[in-house]
Amino acid sequence: PLEESKEITKLRIFDFDDTIAFTTSRVYIKTPEKEELPPMEQQAFDAFLNKQKKGVEELETDGYSFDFSEYSKVNNPQLNNKVVSHLKRIVNKNKTKPTRAIYVMTARAPEAKGAIVKYLSDEGFKSNDFAGVLTLAGGSKKDAIAGLIKQHPNVNSIAFWDDSDRNISDVQQLRSMYPEMDIQINHVIDGSPNPVEEGALNERLGPVGYHVTNEKNRDSIIKTGVKGSKESADQVNPDY
Repeated sequence: PLEESKEITKLRIFDFDDTIAFTTSRVYIKTPEKEELPPMEQQAFDAFLNKQKKGVEELETDGYSFDFSEYSKVNNPQLNNKVVSHLKRIVNKNKTKPTRAIYVMTARAPEAKGAIVKYLSDEGFKSNDFAGVLTLAGGSKKDAIAGLIKQHPNVNSIAFWDDSDRNISDVQQLRSMYPEMDIQINHVIDGSPNPVEEGALNERLGPVGYHVTNEKNRDSIIKTGVKGSKESADQVNPDY
């Protein structure tokens, strides 16, 4: 992995679930009365949290318990070629001009890191293609990226890919924190990355780190990818 380097001027950061790959995992929940709720996949879990209007930590304080053990594995992964095509192109560019620190940044817990690394290896990526696979356990991606900026003090450009509305909104705050920096944010919607202009996101926000997947379009995305907006990442910044 890349260490701190004066040569690093670009951060390229990719979420994992429903961004690099579509996966299936379930959350197991017990209520304060010890009732076991039906196992929830991501979309149902998002709806549950939104209905409660609280995050996981608050609900745990209220007496709920959550089992995220399935998220320590990469279950039934299907590569999202629409995003991975960008990732592969960036990795290849970095081999000839290594000015980019490329990260996979996930809301999963640290136990998932090994499974993610193995999956990326199975898909043909090498360990030195990435500066790191960062597991935030539901923490703020904005804060994590701010830490990377400190680690790489000469960074002047960031590009970020994520499907979570909340993560996109969180990372948008970096634009006011670093007004001189080129910060490109790609909201992955139905598998397709869409550039987000400053102040453009105005959607219902869920808890940090949890993803909303449109299952209706999942199969077609896996097979063929989904055409992005006219202002695709390639057109906005072909160098990336």
